[in-house]
Amino acid sequence: MLLYGYPKGMTKVIYITNTIEPLSNVIRTMVNKRKMFPSDQAAFKVVYLAT
Repeated sequence: MLLYGYPKGMTKVIYITNTIEPLSNVIRTMVNKRKMFPSDQAAFKVVYLAT
């Protein structure tokens, strides 16, 4: 089956990308609210709490 003329393998990538996009936006928003992190652990904690 073709979705918008893309091959079957490409449609799977499109579906996965559309699923990940909202999560990426949430993480990006949380990271941009805090311009600097005192350590890598602090950055990981923000990403963990965002998810």
